[in-house]
Amino acid sequence: SPVRAYSFSETDANTMLARICLSALHTDNRSLSTFLAYADRHWDSHVSPQNEDTLGELLHGFLSIGSSSFARWTRIRSKLLEAEWNAPEINTPLHLAAGLGLRHTVEYLLELSKSNGSLSSVVNAPGVIGQTPLFNASRYGKPDICRILLDHGARRDETAPWHGGVCCLLVAASFTYWDVVRVLVEYPVIDGCDIVALICRTVGDSGRTVLHFAARDGEIEVVHI
Repeated sequence: SPVRAYSFSETDANTMLARICLSALHTDNRSLSTFLAYADRHWDSHVSPQNEDTLGELLHGFLSIGSSSFARWTRIRSKLLEAEWNAPEINTPLHLAAGLGLRHTVEYLLELSKSNGSLSSVVNAPGVIGQTPLFNASRYGKPDICRILLDHGARRDETAPWHGGVCCLLVAASFTYWDVVRVLVEYPVIDGCDIVALICRTVGDSGRTVLHFAARDGEIEVVHI
């Protein structure tokens, strides 16, 4: 019989692997148990804003408050992190969704938290290194996610103790995510945050402030604040 050639784009390949990983991670799915070790380590590298909607309920079912599958996975990931960093905490679903830039999943989790009255604690919850979901979004350059989290009460002045005690503004500047810095700087001051103080006085491990990074990269708008 004739041989037919099949080709997959990178997006299609990642979507397929994400589906298999998320299916394996569900605690009631034993048919994919041999794939579980791979899924534990790599599922999040196959999930992105490009396939978030395609994964739909499969992704939301895993990244949901009270998910037993997510709870099992966090125990596995926690052991790896404790061995490497001696870190006592693990990320919440919102931390992961924020860092991956999954806009619709972030909105879903925030609305779920709002409906059960836990929004204020969830949106500023400390994660694996003491960081908030806003810190994760800032660290990985997700300006739209930062704006959504700020709209739901995220604080810009929360710091990550296991990350040198820096705030989200400083970590975004240090990784040159200036679109994130602009969102954080320009957002209305409704959280009591002193933005000027964060820019000028918060010092990272290198001894530099946001102002130092802005001057280095020629970010005049930030320098002039």
